[in-house]
Amino acid sequence: MTFEQIKFAMEQIRKFENQKKAPCYEAMDSLLDKTRFYFTEIDFQSLYLYTYQKSQERLTKEDFISDCNAIIFTLEGMLSKDRNYPIIKNILKDIDKFKKCKSNKSVKEAIKTIYHTYSDRIKFNKVIEKLISEDATNNHIIDMGLDGFDKSLLNSMLKNLENYANEICFEKPQKVVTKQNKPDTTININNNNVLSSSIDINLAIHNAIEQLENACLSDEQEKQVKEKISELEKIVKSKFTKKTKWQKLCEIMRWVVEQGVQVASIIVPLIGNAIK
Repeated sequence: MTFEQIKFAMEQIRKFENQKKAPCYEAMDSLLDKTRFYFTEIDFQSLYLYTYQKSQERLTKEDFISDCNAIIFTLEGMLSKDRNYPIIKNILKDIDKFKKCKSNKSVKEAIKTIYHTYSDRIKFNKVIEKLISEDATNNHIIDMGLDGFDKSLLNSMLKNLENYANEICFEKPQKVVTKQNKPDTTININNNNVLSSSIDINLAIHNAIEQLENACLSDEQEKQVKEKISELEKIVKSKFTKKTKWQKLCEIMRWVVEQGVQVASIIVPLIGNAIK
């Protein structure tokens, strides 16, 4: 999983946990849609979610809790299979913790903690190294308020943490040995383009769903837009020929023209992504 995928999964787990405490049909439906469109590998039909099977009036709190647990366990299962998850989880925990620092003292302690925790894996700015070194030998500078440990420096270090997390999640090219006795004869297989394409469409769909939530559309029109988003996703990920894909996209574009500006602002970026 990529850093963004791990981060998204953890955030969704948190939101589903909150749903168990205070169920809300609209929020639950939105969370399920976002998860379904983002992680297309999850077989939602096999989960038998009550939110999709029952009308809003018939849903009970137990139904909501059951659905939340089903998604939480599924996402946790996906995360547990990723060898980078434990360290990404700790990095995200540190980032969230240190972002909340406000006082000069807490900012300084955060900078020192991050440096001593990650300096063996991350090469920080030389300014930071110098400050840490000087702080250890010149404590009197602290009293004068000239120590240089400020929030901007902390923010740059938090960005370093995010970059590091992205790097360790990046899938390196696989090497396939062509002959067992000659390990130096290899073929490099780079799946970066395929991975990037998959992530791009997932993010585009995620953004489209968020836009849809904020749009003032009727229930019927919102339902139609969701169906078109799902249709576009299938077209992009299908093995149709370019000609067939284009024909199907043209049909959707004709539909968009009849819907108005709001719907167009949601669907057109997806069509653009599908044309790539």
